[in-house]
Amino acid sequence: MTFRLQKYSSALSNEKGVSLIEGLVATAVLSLGVIAYVSIQGNVVTLGEKSEKKSISITLAQDKLESIKNLASKIELPDSPGYTDSTWSSAAGETVDSEGDVGTADAEYERSWTIAPDSSLSHFYDLSVSVGWTDKSSDPLHTVTLYTQLSQDFRVEAA
Repeated sequence: MTFRLQKYSSALSNEKGVSLIEGLVATAVLSLGVIAYVSIQGNVVTLGEKSEKKSISITLAQDKLESIKNLASKIELPDSPGYTDSTWSSAAGETVDSEGDVGTADAEYERSWTIAPDSSLSHFYDLSVSVGWTDKSSDPLHTVTLYTQLSQDFRVEAA
């Protein structure tokens, strides 16, 4: 028994190179990939900037919380400057830069705080600190607010 190998020739086997249609399809696929990459890259940069601003504003709010806690450890809050009508407030706030410095050319964060006595607990105060900023991508003011409570009982120091 003998087997005979038969050669089949394909019509495409003799052609070399890329046809015009194949080239256009490859260019279209590549273009879509580049466009998708560029749009994603722009979103990543924008989200990174927003994240940075939010992180800085949280740090600025925490710094002010700690500053007020430090002040509260030295003086009784009702005797501190700015305490009126049972509320210690800086409604006007202050404009600070990313380092927390007031009045610099880079100041872009608005920080304000409020201290009010807790109605249900004696010698406890509700403290809130808000930091706001605007970014390039939108007009509304973004705000981060941190809340905590302070305890002050100066009768213990007098004993």
